[in-house]
Amino acid sequence: MITLDHVTKQFDGKRRVVALDDVSLTIERGEMVSVIGPSGSGKSTLLNLVGALDSPTSGTVRVDGQAFAGLTDDDLARVRRDKVGFIFQFFNLLPTLSCLENVGLPLHLRGWPRRKVDERAQELLGLVQLGHRLHHVPDELSGGERQRVAIARALSVYPPILLADEPTGNLDSQTGSEILSLIRDLHARLGSTVVIVTHDMKVAESCGRTIALRDGKIVEDVRRNPRTTSLPDLLTSSLPHLPTSPDPQIPTSGDLHVPDLLTSSPSRVSSSLPHVATSSPPDFSR
Repeated sequence: MITLDHVTKQFDGKRRVVALDDVSLTIERGEMVSVIGPSGSGKSTLLNLVGALDSPTSGTVRVDGQAFAGLTDDDLARVRRDKVGFIFQFFNLLPTLSCLENVGLPLHLRGWPRRKVDERAQELLGLVQLGHRLHHVPDELSGGERQRVAIARALSVYPPILLADEPTGNLDSQTGSEILSLIRDLHARLGSTVVIVTHDMKVAESCGRTIALRDGKIVEDVRRNPRTTSLPDLLTSSLPHLPTSPDPQIPTSGDLHVPDLLTSSPSRVSSSLPHVATSSPPDFSR
């Protein structure tokens, strides 16, 4: 799913800074991985490279077998638009837009009709338990609610990859735990590959794998036994079911419904995720 092959990233200024130093790494489809390390160890740089927000000085980054090297700016924008959802520490919501409008904005930029945008945004806000906050603006929300809106926006096209940069870092401990539980539940339901950069060891240890960076190098790669969640636990989760109605703009593979997702193998879950067409939407990278 995600492969880094001997990747180095340098920043040149008054002095040269090596943010990543000959890093090789593979993250499989459906993994939930945390990345830890002290400030300046290269965590955010790694996330930016995986998310096609930056390019390496040397080495190769691939997602789904596609190398980023040589792609045009438009092609990289399509990768970010269609394959990656970003969750940031400081939410990055537009202050004058309502929750509904913030979540729907990426879909507007794709050229979706207003009715379909509103339907999808309402579904996603319901998924993160904010169906009662559709028309509130960010200043009328708590920190945890703002992060839920940001998560809903990141899921607007059900991307196969979710990248989260300190998603609980700007929240109190209780709210942070709630957001972490939400991310875990969404990971279980959607089968997305999730990469979380964090300083919080509670967050790190909740993931099935933890990669530790220091001075731009991987110094530890720990895999844990995945936490098993029973079918009744998932069926009684407080989160509403994922919407299963077909969307004419995003064709689905088969007719998998939520009960099927809960009982299918990881490979079938991954194959059932929507594939977003990339030919018609406008480019908004400029």
